[in-house]
Amino acid sequence: MSSDSLVWYILRRILQAVPVILMIVLLNFTLLHLAPGDPAMVYIGEAGGASEETLQAVRKEFGLDKTLSEQLFIYGKKLLTGDFGFSYFQGKPVLELILEKIWATALLVLTAMFIAVTIGVVTGVMVAQRPASTASAFITVFSLL
Repeated sequence: MSSDSLVWYILRRILQAVPVILMIVLLNFTLLHLAPGDPAMVYIGEAGGASEETLQAVRKEFGLDKTLSEQLFIYGKKLLTGDFGFSYFQGKPVLELILEKIWATALLVLTAMFIAVTIGVVTGVMVAQRPASTASAFITVFSLL
């Protein structure tokens, strides 16, 4: 593969990822808004309840008084700038919380992938050596399940 075709391949893959990422953002936004309950009421409820004026103030502070399209635009703009919000439960920015756990997550994923590949290769070799055996049939059915 020439370097020219490799560049076009990478560019094409990046362009294909854009609509996928946009759909994930839209789905995430939609699911957050389909969740039952009023986020302002949940936030205030932890403090023991509040008046309607306080609820309106909280909705205004979090932008929940805006239309859904305005909220989606603000949400997308913040994501593009790397602002993932603030966790009021943890008292930290969400990006900071993600970065704290990224190495543990990567270790877990890489360990799981190593185990899966190792088991897959070993069982694949066993099936390839004796394709008509009972063990081969069991491994094939087990791997499909």
